[in-house]
Amino acid sequence: MNRTKEDIRTRIHRRIRKRMSGTADRPRLAIGGAEHPSVAEVVARLPGRVDVLAVDASGRLSDLSPINEWTALVSTMLVNNETGVAQPLEQV
Repeated sequence: MNRTKEDIRTRIHRRIRKRMSGTADRPRLAIGGAEHPSVAEVVARLPGRVDVLAVDASGRLSDLSPINEWTALVSTMLVNNETGVAQPLEQV
């Protein structure tokens, strides 16, 4: 499925608004260290804390400890189209 930048932004904003409804708390967001700039730019403008998940030399997520019960959204590439590195989504 080909998603445009605008589609990605819309989905992220919807998820945050849904998570924020009924609470005054600021959400925590987590993005992979190798996330596409179009996603990173959107997340940086959202309210809340942004945790950047560390990646190893191959670009695979290496530290998932910032993800906890307060994390409203985790965004990472499933598979990098240039290197073929797949992320461990079952652990996320």
